[in-house]
Amino acid sequence: MPLRICMILPEYDGFGGGIMTFYRHLAPALVRAGAEVTVIEGSGYASAPEQAQRLIEGVQVEVLNSARVASWVERFGDLTSVPTLRRNLAAAWASWEQAQVHGPFDVVEATDFGLLMVPPILEAKIPVVMQMHGSIGQIHSYDPNTGEELAGLMALAIETEVARAATMIQTHSRANRNYWARATGRHDIELLLPAWAPSTAVELTSPDVRQVISVFGRIQMWKGPKVLSEALEQIPNCPDVHWYGRDLIDSETGLGSTKAELRKLYPTIWENRIITHAPVPPEAVQALQASSLLNLVPSTWDVFNFTVAEAMASGRPVICSDRAGAAELIEDGVTGFVYDGSSARALATALQRAAQRDPRDLTRIGIAAKERILSTLQPDKIAIERLNAYKAAINSKVAVGEVPDWLRQLATPKGVTGSNYRFLEKLPLRPLIDHILVRTARKLGVS
Repeated sequence: MPLRICMILPEYDGFGGGIMTFYRHLAPALVRAGAEVTVIEGSGYASAPEQAQRLIEGVQVEVLNSARVASWVERFGDLTSVPTLRRNLAAAWASWEQAQVHGPFDVVEATDFGLLMVPPILEAKIPVVMQMHGSIGQIHSYDPNTGEELAGLMALAIETEVARAATMIQTHSRANRNYWARATGRHDIELLLPAWAPSTAVELTSPDVRQVISVFGRIQMWKGPKVLSEALEQIPNCPDVHWYGRDLIDSETGLGSTKAELRKLYPTIWENRIITHAPVPPEAVQALQASSLLNLVPSTWDVFNFTVAEAMASGRPVICSDRAGAAELIEDGVTGFVYDGSSARALATALQRAAQRDPRDLTRIGIAAKERILSTLQPDKIAIERLNAYKAAINSKVAVGEVPDWLRQLATPKGVTGSNYRFLEKLPLRPLIDHILVRTARKLGVS
């Protein structure tokens, strides 16, 4: 009998981020290895009206139903004062409910992001693998979002406690494994590399290397734009940086864009020496990386960062912050360049060090990086390792932690319907009126 795997994920199909990249390579490889894989795709902020299951490379994929999410939101009326947490938990329970329609399954894999692992672990019906990609609580810790402080801390508490009760925890970088080992006290966290391969064949070297440095990633603070800006201020003769990625709301103010804030902080750098572009599809990423003098990953934190793998496969060298988990795959000076991701001075030194290398050396480094990454992350090889881990989870006799009462009370619905705004009675009236006036003006575009 084939192993029946259910994956509960925030993203799978279309144009997404690292989680989508992770599973679009892994899930089809598991199918090729003989497993049956069903994906429920969605989150508190990504769902759709009723849609039929569709087959994508042998994987059964179904989008989370928006009406189902709305129904569960109503049941979490006691969390009205924490709307982000309320919606994430509602979507997690809706995903779990929708997944069970397609069961039974032998094992469930659910992500830490979006709290999607909470319901299957709390109900403990079948073994659950909790895959650590970078959780809401972790992101809040590294890049606090103004106005979301309470939601971020509550999410981190839930994630940490639920992780203690998971059948198995997996992640794909040593740094993240160490983080969760410290947080949970568990020392049985599995370190398994992700499956990955380029979507199309990439030439080892581009015939025309552009004298630019390319960055691919969202424009948000923990992706390293400040460190990069400060590094460029120290080295005026560095080639221009082209940054491809979506601009996000500035986490420090909770309003406006990160790019606009960076332009204020570094007016001589942003749109002068760092030129921004909209996101591009994977095929375009490969072509741009393969023709860049250097590729750069300046993250001040990242569980893995698939841009590193993509850059290594391009045949051009990558300069990578040691705060990105995928930096563990790079041998400094041999298959790329690694620097202290917290230091602008270290990044400036790395940029100078790489840019001054002989072009033939850069070509050799790029070729070595490509050979390293394609052999290390080969999907069919990784799929076998993952299947063995699922079987170990199913047969696990390890006693996991009990779920405390506070967690069950917080993370399961109470049957409260609608919204409960009584907490507003505890706030002084004047700040409420002032906030309403400011918010109304902003909505009308007159602030």
